[in-house]
Amino acid sequence: MLAVAVAALLSLPAVPSHAEWWSDTEPGGDAISTVYDFEAEPCPTSTTTPTTEGDIRRLTVRHTSDAVVVRMRITGLLSAHRTFGDLTVRTARRDWSVTVTRFGKATEVGLSRLGTPPPDDGSECGSYVEGADVRPCRDARGVIDVAARLIEASIPRRCLGSPRWVRAGGAVATWHARTDAIGYDQWAPPGVADGDGWVPPLSPRVRVGRP
Repeated sequence: MLAVAVAALLSLPAVPSHAEWWSDTEPGGDAISTVYDFEAEPCPTSTTTPTTEGDIRRLTVRHTSDAVVVRMRITGLLSAHRTFGDLTVRTARRDWSVTVTRFGKATEVGLSRLGTPPPDDGSECGSYVEGADVRPCRDARGVIDVAARLIEASIPRRCLGSPRWVRAGGAVATWHARTDAIGYDQWAPPGVADGDGWVPPLSPRVRVGRP
């Protein structure tokens, strides 16, 4: 019973975690698949349907003295090569975007500063393109494991400015070349409402663990 009580306390978004790890579930059945029609006039249209592929079920954050490790447990993964992990790590100084992708036999991790949303350009369709300044981070590691149903990124703390605490969130996207359908799910359990469409819902603070 004590372990259940501790887990419940750590799941509250307003309460910082003083341990070196934190974990919480995410409801199943909320992944979507979207097909875009970019030729439609006057603006592109989209058709969205539910999907069972790429459904996030749990987010875990570990903050050790050496690295920040963010893991998503995901059901329905079918191919590592068409799966894209999009993680967000917040520190006291800034927000970071961490991407996990598979190229050939290698899984690559991209790290970039998450900027501010672009201003509304007043166009009828309201679309924009956002670039990312990807920074090298030696010893960053990523995993996309279909059999184990997980996506994970391990980022050395030095690449994040050696923060005292982090908050993290995550999303997964899948792509089907034949239909151009894009699947998507975001870690967003009920009660975690700090996502604003640009920065996703985030975990409580996870402080650095001591060696």
